Amino acid sequence: MRRRWMAAVGALVLVQAPIEVEAGSKCPNVVILLDASDSMNQPPDSSTREKKIVIAKRVLNQVLLGDTDAGLPAPNVGLRFGFTYFPSATACQPGPTSPMPAECEYGHNAQVAQAINAVTLHTSTPTSQALDAVGATGDLVDNTRPRYVLLVTDGKPTCGADHDNESIRAVGRLYSAGVGTFVVGFGTVASDPQAVGVLNGMAAAGQAPVGDGGASFYPATDEASLIQSLTSILRKTSGELGQTGCDPCLDLSCDAHSRCVVEASGPKCHFDPCLGVTCGSGQFCE
Repeated sequence: MRRRWMAAVGALVLVQAPIEVEAGSKCPNVVILLDASDSMNQPPDSSTREKKIVIAKRVLNQVLLGDTDAGLPAPNVGLRFGFTYFPSATACQPGPTSPMPAECEYGHNAQVAQAINAVTLHTSTPTSQALDAVGATGDLVDNTRPRYVLLVTDGKPTCGADHDNESIRAVGRLYSAGVGTFVVGFGTVASDPQAVGVLNGMAAAGQAPVGDGGASFYPATDEASLIQSLTSILRKTSGELGQTGCDPCLDLSCDAHSRCVVEASGPKCHFDPCLGVTCGSGQFCE
């Protein structure tokens, strides 16, 4: 029986100077940052009357928990998800980060989904403020492991005198601190050249562009394309496009009589009476 199971959480495919997950490293923190501005109360396009926030919540639940009917497996156990949103009930203020509604941890995707479901909408889109606030959390300051922000937004920032460029600079500050950023644009953002410029700029600054169709951010115009964008990101963070892996057991210290086993809920110490036992020729421990 192997002492450790190595989770296949691999290097991201990025441009320029990628942030990589090295073999044998701690597993990544992935903070989902959801735009909960009042514009999310509108449909993503004219083909549906369902609101963007309703679709986003449903899709994030499917992606986090898996949905066999939709053919979506649960994400790799090595991905440590956290969650917060923006804005707060006060206009142009970031959402909660001390603590976040869900901190990064193994095996608590159901708690993350519950926090997402509890989100309510408020006025304004303080994107740069939210990025700076989440960058100061312990989950993204933890430089012992790779860290990523998964930003889901339906348009350009609205807070601050230079809100567009400041949002791009905020993503750049995260990258300088070792945090990569994925940007998902949900809805009709592709029809707004200014919004496209900002989202492309943020994605490029975060070193995680999609690389498809000349767009740097991940475009999602409806439920199906939102699922596609999010699952594509998780495939990259879980190593399907890389060869290296992380070890969840590095987050656990087992005593001399236990071994680390990675379960669906994360790494656990299991008592093993044979650890430290030396058997003679023809003998075995059980």
